[in-house]
Amino acid sequence: MLDRGPCVPFYTLMKQEFDRIAGEKTPAALPHPYYLGLVHAVSGMARRAGAIIMQYHGQHYDIEIKDDESPVTIADQKSSEYLVSSLSTLTPNWVVVSEENETVPQDAANATYWTIDPLDGTREFIEKTGGFCVKIALIAQARPVLGVIYCPVQDVLYTGVENGAAIKITGTNPPQEIKTRGVNRGEKLSVLFNRKHADYALYREARLALAAQNLILPVHPKIKAGLPRSMQVAEGLADIHAGTGTSAGSGYIWDVAADDVILTNAGGAFYALKTGQSLIYDQPRQCVPGYMAIGDISLRTKPLIHP
Repeated sequence: MLDRGPCVPFYTLMKQEFDRIAGEKTPAALPHPYYLGLVHAVSGMARRAGAIIMQYHGQHYDIEIKDDESPVTIADQKSSEYLVSSLSTLTPNWVVVSEENETVPQDAANATYWTIDPLDGTREFIEKTGGFCVKIALIAQARPVLGVIYCPVQDVLYTGVENGAAIKITGTNPPQEIKTRGVNRGEKLSVLFNRKHADYALYREARLALAAQNLILPVHPKIKAGLPRSMQVAEGLADIHAGTGTSAGSGYIWDVAADDVILTNAGGAFYALKTGQSLIYDQPRQCVPGYMAIGDISLRTKPLIHP
């Protein structure tokens, strides 16, 4: 039987959130009621996938190296098998694109499809740093409309539905809405970095561009495993996650789509460094460009870095 997680309190909160927003916004700006039911079910799947992953945490297992030189373990594969099967059963008309399969929607620009990273942070999983999670996002017309992230070591769940709130649930505690924080001109910003995708030259370029606006990035961004960096921005614990990609890119759609919708709901923004535009999710298996995940939307410029 599918483990659907904290059913009553989570669904109740989402229903209350929908009713609250319905009293403040026009129908066109409301979260889709169907998505609220989906995020409830998908949250349970993410928790179950996390439990599958933890069965292998600290155990002996083989490590394979994929064509892109990233590692993969049995934990990645078993989590992917479970999620692809469960999501395909839940919504049989929608394709499920996993990092560990080769499926692509026939018309990705207009399709509704799931994109999943069954174990985001495989290197951290192998190194036992605790900095790994499960990511699930629903894409509709090339934009993320639903996102779920589950961090099994910390037992923390993040969710977001387009036009709704960003929600965090820690363990069995009641769900809470999270918000980004504002920044003041001239203050040094807290910036998080991913060493896997680190492009320091691009980071320095971003630093100079923001300095022209009297916004100060540290010389050396913080590189630290733990809760997803974009979610730390969404919670107001940091100002920026610099996803500055190497020539190979800043990861893939399954790495960032869930973060995008949750951070946006929390009051922040995701955008490409070189264009200043929102990311487009119409090529499910392509690398995403270097990006900035920001908490205060006043940090956004168009573009930040010239091509």
